[in-house]
Amino acid sequence: MTGWRPLLRLARRDLARHRGRTAIVLVMLTLPVLVVTAGAVLFATGDISSTERLDRELGPEGQAALAPTSMGPLRQAADPDDGWSSGTYGESGDTFSRVDEGAADPAAWADVLGDRPVLEVRGGSVEVEAGDGRLNATGLEVDLTTPLGAGLVEPGEGRLPAATDEVAVSAALARRGAAIGDEIEVGGAARTVVGIAESRTDQGPFVTGPIGALGLEVTTGASSRYLVGGAPVTWADVEELNAEGVLVLSRAVVDDPPAEAGAVEAELAYDVVDDGVVATGALIVVMVLLEVVLLAGPAFAVGARRQARTVALLVTGGATPGQVRGLVLASGVVLGVAAAVVGVLGGIAVAALVPWGLEQAAAQWPWVDRQVSGGRLGPFDVPWGAVLAVASFGVVSAVLAAVVPAWLASRTDVVAVLAGRRGDDRPGHRSPVVGAVLVALGVVAAVAGALDREERLVAFAAVPLVIGTVLLVAPLLALLGRSASRLPLALRFAVRDSARHRSRTVPAIAAVAATVAGAVALGIGGASDAAQEAQAYSPELPLGQAVVRSVTGVPLGDDLAAAEDLVPPGAVPVTGLGSRSDDEVQIDWSATILGDGEGWSYGSWTTPYGSQVLVTDDLGAADLDAGIAPADRDVARHALAAGRALVVVMDPAGAGEERQVQLTASRWRIRQTTGDDENDELVAVEVPATLVRAERPTARFAAVLPTALAAEVTAGAPAEVQPATTALLLPDGPGPGGVRELQEQLEEELPGLTVYEETGYESPPETVWVLVGVATVALLLVLVGSLTATTLAINDAARDLATLGAVGATPGVRRRIAASYALVITGVGAGLGLLVGLVPGIAVTFPLTAPVDYYGYGTAGLPGPVLAVPWLLIGALVLLLPVVVAAIAAATTRSATVLVGRGAAAG
Repeated sequence: MTGWRPLLRLARRDLARHRGRTAIVLVMLTLPVLVVTAGAVLFATGDISSTERLDRELGPEGQAALAPTSMGPLRQAADPDDGWSSGTYGESGDTFSRVDEGAADPAAWADVLGDRPVLEVRGGSVEVEAGDGRLNATGLEVDLTTPLGAGLVEPGEGRLPAATDEVAVSAALARRGAAIGDEIEVGGAARTVVGIAESRTDQGPFVTGPIGALGLEVTTGASSRYLVGGAPVTWADVEELNAEGVLVLSRAVVDDPPAEAGAVEAELAYDVVDDGVVATGALIVVMVLLEVVLLAGPAFAVGARRQARTVALLVTGGATPGQVRGLVLASGVVLGVAAAVVGVLGGIAVAALVPWGLEQAAAQWPWVDRQVSGGRLGPFDVPWGAVLAVASFGVVSAVLAAVVPAWLASRTDVVAVLAGRRGDDRPGHRSPVVGAVLVALGVVAAVAGALDREERLVAFAAVPLVIGTVLLVAPLLALLGRSASRLPLALRFAVRDSARHRSRTVPAIAAVAATVAGAVALGIGGASDAAQEAQAYSPELPLGQAVVRSVTGVPLGDDLAAAEDLVPPGAVPVTGLGSRSDDEVQIDWSATILGDGEGWSYGSWTTPYGSQVLVTDDLGAADLDAGIAPADRDVARHALAAGRALVVVMDPAGAGEERQVQLTASRWRIRQTTGDDENDELVAVEVPATLVRAERPTARFAAVLPTALAAEVTAGAPAEVQPATTALLLPDGPGPGGVRELQEQLEEELPGLTVYEETGYESPPETVWVLVGVATVALLLVLVGSLTATTLAINDAARDLATLGAVGATPGVRRRIAASYALVITGVGAGLGLLVGLVPGIAVTFPLTAPVDYYGYGTAGLPGPVLAVPWLLIGALVLLLPVVVAAIAAATTRSATVLVGRGAAAG
């Protein structure tokens, strides 16, 4: 018997005879290939190339899209998204779709564009009220009566809007109460729906109409570009427009990019390959491969045992050990190829059906409809290189899973097998030593990663830890088998049989251990990260309080009286120095501490009170003292009483000092239409001040001035920096209706105001979902691995169970033995997994939650490193899960005894 053909034929026939075992292994090998293939195809489909985005961005009639900026001469690649730079700023700019728009007059480009038609296009987010609710939708304003503009949408039922009081909506928006003929509110104005139209670039809620129909303005954050039709826009045209500060996406240039464009792209390109990402990806591939090999290993071990009699006969006929190994490895090759083919074809089919499935689900279930949004996928694209790599993963994992059973089969004791004796050889002495060395190496690497604050080193420490644990399972099983004499019959039988047939049991236990170890490590890391975030959280207000303030920072002014009528009784006005007078003016206050050496300067930052410089004679009146460190509050009160200013400092060493401080107010006028800005100094006054620390690392205000001192500082200054009511503090919260009800009232009557309530730290939903996801994946993997190994063990022990039945064992014994098998595999694996997972889990908390010195004053007082152990998750995995798996195994195992003969059992 020479070559692989007869071996593959024998393997195929053996797998066909044992369909149940074959199906189990095929599922284990196919699922990773299918999932990764589907993900790769969806990613490639969603990765829109420059050529693919032309019709999406330009429509079928458009030749170019122009995005004017406020910058000077520009240089760009063929596609501006691939790189552009400004001669004014001398640095690479942002992507084409997000540049700062400047004022544009298409007539100024007539020398370049000639008589080509030019159409303005505006885009942005717009609030739509339809049916019984409000939602944000993607908005597009363009003249849809022209072929150039109509090409930007995909029309459906009805017609495209022609007047400013008409709109067309997407099917998703129509399902939410905006049917054809309905009147809806778009951007605060009533509009009539006259048709259904889908965006070429986005999915989900979408509304479109002529310029002015949606209220999109560049001054309020909308984007503006100009669509050019007619003759192609050449590279020479692009360069002329670049000289005037205009970025250009040209169909002709993208389809046939000149060498100059390639040179610009090469010059502006940067290395996007992150070594850390590559290393992490390699680690994930190795761990997934190891997990798949361990999960599939028991099935190959049982298959090799079922072939033991055939192997023995082949050896007596002159087969070499290499040929015996080839026979078992051939099973891996056949299964691997089958898994690769089925997984690849299935993954491509799933990826092709996902968009259609989402569309159908969105049409049927509103909760799905609300989640479907974002960019539309591009043309269906199968990255064959990546798909072939994934397919090879399936083949390699199958072959690796068969390696150990093949090696054991080549060492078959022919006499013992033909005599009907079963069992593995004693574990070697080298494997435990190598395992212990690898575990020690992993521990050392994890500790080194923790001390060096290196997360990747901690992650890679998991590899020798897991592999070392796999090598230690066999001697551990042998030890358990020798000490099982006092256990009940079913459990004693399962422990000793598992120890005797280690080639079947070790991979299953190791798979459970690797899964639980990963879940424990990720759980500890995630819980510790969340705990640090909770400790580092800086509340804007004392817990339970709320504040009504301006959306833009403009003082409440005329809205004050009306706001006081809406808020609960007991509201306290907060007075501050002006920070903003309208949408184009920003007042920037700074406090520069004078004295020996270089002074420190503290400027404006986010504040709950509408101003960073507050004015009061009593810190307790609006609970402002809660924003000052408790140790400095008495000093602060005395300073205010003495007519001194309070300036918040981050450096603990300066707290309590009396210094001279220069208060400066600058007016920044930002002209949205031109992008220009003006800076005028309005106030520059030196005042006596006392330095105090903030209650938390993030201060709630920069300075506090007593009333008399504030009047001196702003004497003769413009009205926009004079003391004014900047917020209404609600000491008892937003009232019985809560924040939502008060916010709705403000939006209806005083749309320029908003309300904020301090509810303390709230764990982000994604943190909870990550822990739930980790637990779910671990549960599924442990269930699959444990139940598969239990089923294989029960089938492999059929002769022994038949013997027990023949000597009087009740039918329930079979169920109890099945539960005991599951308990041994899951319990031992979960216990080992806990011990292994604790090492990288605890180690990773040091680099993950280490305090960061953002302000240059050291990390004293900052939280970290933080260790939080998710005991509920660990308890569920280590204690509850083995019991659940054992119960499932008992419930799904037949209690009837099946009598088998010696030949059937052995062969």
